[in-house]
Amino acid sequence: MIPVCSPRVDLSMGIVESRVSTLKSVAAEYPKRVGFNQQQMKNEKYFSEWNNVPVVDIFVRSEGCEDPGKAPNTCGIAYIKVNGKDHSLRGRGINVVVVDATAGVVLETKTYDTHGDGNAANRLKDFLNSLQGDVIVVVAAQDEAARLLADSAIDALKRLGAIDPIKPEYRGSYAFVGYARVKKPSWIAQQWRGRGKGPSEVSLKVPLTPNPFVDIHVRSEGCNDPGKRPNTCGIASIKVDGIDRSLHGRGHNVVIVDARTGAVLEAKAFDTHGDGNAGNSLRSYLDSKNGQ
Repeated sequence: MIPVCSPRVDLSMGIVESRVSTLKSVAAEYPKRVGFNQQQMKNEKYFSEWNNVPVVDIFVRSEGCEDPGKAPNTCGIAYIKVNGKDHSLRGRGINVVVVDATAGVVLETKTYDTHGDGNAANRLKDFLNSLQGDVIVVVAAQDEAARLLADSAIDALKRLGAIDPIKPEYRGSYAFVGYARVKKPSWIAQQWRGRGKGPSEVSLKVPLTPNPFVDIHVRSEGCNDPGKRPNTCGIASIKVDGIDRSLHGRGHNVVIVDARTGAVLEAKAFDTHGDGNAGNSLRSYLDSKNGQ
């Protein structure tokens, strides 16, 4: 657990700003090791050069109802294999499998009938937007997924790294492997094919992150500081992976981050200027935090 604190107070030294990359043992090398292009990601021999980097093997195949080569006597199947085992629920519409990026284990499996269920796209959107931290998100369309796939669900896919074109045409196919953290790795991939032109496939070996990192940027502005935000008495900014999580309250702002996943757990503000009990509340709150 990482407590990050930024006071919004009058500081004689002026604006205080710091950037911290919270790294564990291999993080300094990690950015070099994940910079593979898509051809390299498919090349097992290339990965033998990095045999000290654990990987998870992901294969996605999306079949539309009219695709040549689809499973016989079906209207297409969605396959999502993690280390060789198919975890897809094989439902019409959008199938999702969530994988722990630190260990390569499957966390959740979902299916949403975005052809026949008018509320499926909203549930898909809510589920995808709920995903945080070091998780790999694998998506495969089956049979027909486009009819009721709302723009809000497409935006949720984009949050995970998908790019246009995303929405398949009627009975088109779509395969996608994304990531929930704000900073996206280079291995994110997708394939889209039109009606009768699929299937769509993605095959990747994704480097695991057993020692994840989180990028933290803290800026504290006092009321009289030069360079503070205009027309304010100063702002406290606490950015975690590029997103400001501060409550921007007068006094002390605190954000709690899970050191294992980079997910934000809590955000609090304590008015240690105007509230006589805020200091005690801040102390008690910080003393209550332990673990990772």
